Amino acid sequence: MPSLVTWSHLRNERKGSGVVNAPDLERIALALANGTTEAATALYKLQTALNNYNDKKPIPRQLDSFSSFKSDFLAGLEALISFLQNCHGYADDYVTLCESSSTNLATQKSLLTVHLATVKQTCSEAGALMTGYDETYSKFNECRLKYLFQRRFSVPTGPLYPSRTTRGTTMDDSIPDFVKAARAAVRPNEAEALAASNAALQHIQESLKDLVAFWKDESYVLHSLVVALNSNSATISRESQRVAMEKWRHYQTVILGAMSSIAASADVTKVDAPQSSLKPQKGIWGMVRYPAEWKWTNLFGR
Repeated sequence: MPSLVTWSHLRNERKGSGVVNAPDLERIALALANGTTEAATALYKLQTALNNYNDKKPIPRQLDSFSSFKSDFLAGLEALISFLQNCHGYADDYVTLCESSSTNLATQKSLLTVHLATVKQTCSEAGALMTGYDETYSKFNECRLKYLFQRRFSVPTGPLYPSRTTRGTTMDDSIPDFVKAARAAVRPNEAEALAASNAALQHIQESLKDLVAFWKDESYVLHSLVVALNSNSATISRESQRVAMEKWRHYQTVILGAMSSIAASADVTKVDAPQSSLKPQKGIWGMVRYPAEWKWTNLFGR
């Protein structure tokens, strides 16, 4: 009589042979949602900082490179949403398989063989998604923004007015928090924006690696099930089917939530930071300072 085989048993065998179990899909989906949200916010601040820098010292090459990277990043987010949509479809099929599958060996073989082909295709798509993202991240590094900001000398990043100390209290201490936040939004710190962008992009990269590992693990487990069933030495228990079905039903909800979050991040990424205003600002000595683009003829009509 064929023995009963379960998904967890196969994964334990894989772990026992020295292969570390893949991370859970729920954790991966949440990490991707958080990473893309952080990246969209940080990249907007970074683009704002670049525009401010450009007002003082034109950097058309870096702006063009960043714009090209941002377009590729947006395309990557849309590809990720499409991939997660496919994952959701896989979850639907998985639940249907578990609901309709019986303990009949021939039926199990037929259904799992078809299912395995889908998993292998999904695994291949995950690898392609990872490769595309690596290329996009390389494009970000090729912008060489770190070296650009290291050369920065006189571009303002702090308050537009000087801080003066009066009886041990700086002017900044009396400025409302919402004013400080507004100033930070207009002139974000370049180094902080760059560090936040890089950290978020790395976060996404690590999550995509986990995504590839998850689908490789899923492919291994299903392949092992098919081999076991083809040998007529095992059959899948009803309990194992029930556990798998509940897991993938939960994944359906998680995937939909991640897709919604990533779509919102894509909408943010589509928005370009505005060019810095050409209105005069206070200099560090309280004198009026005009951006370099303004000519005397613009000011006095001569």
